[in-house]
Amino acid sequence: MPARISILYVDDEPQLLELGRQFLEQKGEIVVSTAESVAGARDMLANKPFDVIVSDYQMPGTDGIEFLKFTRYQYPDIPFILFTGRGREEVVIEAINNGAEFYLQKGGDPLPQFTELAQKIRVAVDKYRAIRDLRKQTFVLEERVKELACLYKLAEVISPQGISLDEMLNTAVAVIPAGYQYPESTSARISFRGKEFSTPGFRQSVWNQNFPLFIDGEWVGAVEVSYTGEWSDAGNAPFLAEESSLLGGIVRLLENSIACRVADERLRDSCGIGPHPVPDTASPPLKSERDLRLAAEKDLRRSRESQELLLREVRQRVKNNLHTVHDLLALQSKYIRDDKVLKTLQESQNRIKAMALVHEILYQSPEITSVDLDLYVKTLAKSLFEFYRSKGKEIVLRTDISGVALGVNTAIPVGLIINELMSNALKHAFPERTTGEIFIRIRKKDRNISILFRDDGAGLPRDMNWRDTRSLGLRMVFSIVEQMKGTIGLDRSKGTEFSMVLEERK
Repeated sequence: MPARISILYVDDEPQLLELGRQFLEQKGEIVVSTAESVAGARDMLANKPFDVIVSDYQMPGTDGIEFLKFTRYQYPDIPFILFTGRGREEVVIEAINNGAEFYLQKGGDPLPQFTELAQKIRVAVDKYRAIRDLRKQTFVLEERVKELACLYKLAEVISPQGISLDEMLNTAVAVIPAGYQYPESTSARISFRGKEFSTPGFRQSVWNQNFPLFIDGEWVGAVEVSYTGEWSDAGNAPFLAEESSLLGGIVRLLENSIACRVADERLRDSCGIGPHPVPDTASPPLKSERDLRLAAEKDLRRSRESQELLLREVRQRVKNNLHTVHDLLALQSKYIRDDKVLKTLQESQNRIKAMALVHEILYQSPEITSVDLDLYVKTLAKSLFEFYRSKGKEIVLRTDISGVALGVNTAIPVGLIINELMSNALKHAFPERTTGEIFIRIRKKDRNISILFRDDGAGLPRDMNWRDTRSLGLRMVFSIVEQMKGTIGLDRSKGTEFSMVLEERK
């Protein structure tokens, strides 16, 4: 159930205020607070949030235009409706120029005028809430992108070989603040087995996050993040709730990278590579080649597991951020009335979903580096069939893709091609038929990928220059084929059949 609309209604006529309040509140969706002067309205605004302001123009002391200017300066986002008996053209122009959402003239029969006022209130508040929600979603998206960039950068600095563990930790700690809401006021420290690595000026404050570091079940240190700037909002912390999850992800990446390096150093020492360790009587040296081989296999296995965990962490973040973009477009589409714009937004959502699906399958798959294309195409098709479902139509999908696995850099563009061709077929291929078939065959040999996409529908018009089309989807397909150094052909003899040969991306 939508939240009730909170209105501040300002007028110097008490009887009209009461009449308006009763009418607007009669359906239970609006709550009206009244003020008989601008001074009283200002006091109420300072103590309570409102969704919309409705104000008379001519009032003692301060008129409605001055009140509008004050509101736009102090509360720029609150919708303002001027509801007055003064109908002069210059007042209307001044009200609109100063940011009033609507100008309504009162007088005469109250029923139609308050009915129109209620309708304008709903329109103004819907727009206000949509903009507010859009800003929130945009902010969330920007923060998720920052977090993702932080994890990518961290993955870069902890991966190179040939640098010491101390150098790696010293570089890693400098990356952490950039993932937070206020990086300029955020500092970090990594403690590891008695050593500390921190950003300049690190100090613990009231606002502090702390996650322990464990290697092989042993506590070896901690990662701390501290907000050191000024903060006056006692009801909220400078850390977002999601930033606790970010720090958890940072810690997991560090734990696995440290474990790999420690294991690597131990292996090198055991094999006599590099400086010899000081003998440790508590831990006798390995005595046989078999022991050395088993230790090497164990450390290599741990290294692989660490890399897989790192990849899964990044894949999950990418998937989450793509879903955030998808949800942002979905939110915008709720307030779009133009069918063409709405259609474009929905198609963009499907493209984003196609990309996110690659990362979702990778995250859930035991094989973290490649995508099972048969599973991907069937999952994507299920989503598109549900989206374009037409009552009374039975369109079936047949595939021949068994045994094809692609890396993420190839799976995403191939997925976008399938998404566009299948969307076009579901929209246009079967306009006057209740049944139809879409067939997809994909083969991979060495680095060459062949794709055949066919539908038995109406086919593209004979006089259509399919290589120079206005369709964004087909233009996108041609662009991807060109980027992948491929070729594409079209057979229009029976329905529509596209055939492509692409080069796998490294």
